[in-house]
Amino acid sequence: MTKHKRGHSRIISNILSFTMNGSLKTELMRKANLSYAQLKSYIPMLIRLKLLAASKSEKTTVYETTEKGMNFLRRFRELDKLLKSSPKEHVKKTDNLPKTSCFGK
Repeated sequence: MTKHKRGHSRIISNILSFTMNGSLKTELMRKANLSYAQLKSYIPMLIRLKLLAASKSEKTTVYETTEKGMNFLRRFRELDKLLKSSPKEHVKKTDNLPKTSCFGK
């Protein structure tokens, strides 16, 4: 089985999924299969975009998906489901197209 790299949208979706009920950094890294460097780049961006919120207590920071983040997640899942549906339903077969020539015959 070939491993595929996850795109940015998929990584964002994973982060938002695993922070729905609140998550610490180490827990999030493990669940979303992220490196510390990836986490350091995604968390500030998601907070800036208001998709993720950070709640600080004495020694820890808990990250939680915002309502805007939940909306992103719903839309991402809808799009993902649509794109994973059978390609035969959405793409015309090129086998049935008439054969044409640049010479008109």
